[in-house]
Amino acid sequence: MVFGQMDGFCRHAHRGLLISILLFGLVHGATIDVPMDCHSIGVSEPGNWINNSNNNASSCIIIADNLSQSSHGGEMYHDIISYKGGRADGYVIPLGPANLVFVVGERGMIGCGAFDVAALDGFGYPAAKMKPTQGPSIANLEDLMMGEVKVANAAAVALGVEVGMSGKEALDHL
Repeated sequence: MVFGQMDGFCRHAHRGLLISILLFGLVHGATIDVPMDCHSIGVSEPGNWINNSNNNASSCIIIADNLSQSSHGGEMYHDIISYKGGRADGYVIPLGPANLVFVVGERGMIGCGAFDVAALDGFGYPAAKMKPTQGPSIANLEDLMMGEVKVANAAAVALGVEVGMSGKEALDHL
C-alpha cells in the first residue's frame, strides 16, 4: 500500500503514523530500511512491488517483512471512515495482547492511549488521545469512535477538539 506523499506539512503530519508502522514492524520481526531523505513513503510486504514511476531519488519504499501479521496470527486492518471533514483512514494494528488503533483525518488524528499527542504537537500536528467508554481498552475502530477524548494537544484544541468529546465529534474537527 502506498503510504502517502511526505513533503512540507504532510511530512511532519504523518511521521507519527510512520513511526507506529515501523514500531509494529520491528516488534514483529520485520526487516525495515528507511533512508533519512524520504519525501514519499511506500510500505509493502516482500513480493508486492510498488512502481515508483517518477524515479525521484528522495522517494522511498519501505519493504517490511511480515508487516500484516502479528505474533498471534492477527492482521492489520484498514477501513475508510466518512466524516464531516471528508474521508479518513482508520487502522487497527495488533501488538501482542493489545491493538494500536487510530484514525487519520484530513487535518489530524485520533488514537488510542498508546499515542504521544504532545510529541505530535511538537510538529504542529493536531491529535487527540482517546479513552474507552466501555471495557478496559480501545480494541477496534468502533471503540475509538465511541471513546472519549482524554487528551487533546494544542493544535487539536485550536481546531475545536475538547476533552470529553466522543471520537466521532473530535474527528469531525480534524
